[in-house]
Amino acid sequence: MRVPKYIKEAIKKCAHYNNIANKNEKIVRNWLDKNKLSEETCEDIQRDMTDSFIDSCIYNDRSEKFIERLENLR
Repeated sequence: MRVPKYIKEAIKKCAHYNNIANKNEKIVRNWLDKNKLSEETCEDIQRDMTDSFIDSCIYNDRSEKFIERLENLR
C-alpha cells in the first residue's frame, strides 16, 4: 500500500509530540506528588489535582483553568 507523504508526516509528528507530552506529564505529576496534590499523596480529597490535570491534558481549553485552580489553592 502506498502511504501518502502527509500521512507519513502526521505519524512522525504524532510520535514526536507524544514523546514531548509524556516528558512534560512526568514533570507535572512529580510536582503534584511533591506538593501533596496527587491521589497518592494528598491528605485532603479536595486537594487531589490528578483528575483536573488529566482533564486539562485531554481537553485543550482547560489548561488555563487548571493553572488558575492550582494558583488559588491555599
